[in-house]
Amino acid sequence: NTSRASQTAREAFAPFGGRTLTRAKHDSTWSEWEETFTTASVEYGINANGEYWKYPNGKLVCHFTSPATAPAFYAYNSLFASEAGALTFPYSFIGTPEVSPAVEPVAGEVWGIVASLTNSNLYIRLLSDSGSALAKAGYVAIGRWK
Repeated sequence: NTSRASQTAREAFAPFGGRTLTRAKHDSTWSEWEETFTTASVEYGINANGEYWKYPNGKLVCHFTSPATAPAFYAYNSLFASEAGALTFPYSFIGTPEVSPAVEPVAGEVWGIVASLTNSNLYIRLLSDSGSALAKAGYVAIGRWK
């Protein structure tokens, strides 16, 4: 019985200025080519509304976590909810982005839902099964800037 150790290889090439494609080989199987970027090619910005990363291929990623704590104490069916808080993106998208609420619980179990969404802002509502829950609302949004 002979065992063979796994072999991994990587290769990259830059056929177009500022753009690099990479793929990995594990044993004898190559992965698909993926576009990668250098740190210098990604624009990073931060302002009062959060931080953002603009990629050369048009991808835009925005992130924010509120420094303020919000309570989820309004009765909402069998749950408790906060008021829907407005958050403005630090950089506007050209269309409606995909958003994942990022809730930082302070007291109790809390989760977030997107109550409303445009290319420049969103409203997040906090939900909990306890009327005394507190959390900081936030999000990660991914879309396009061009």
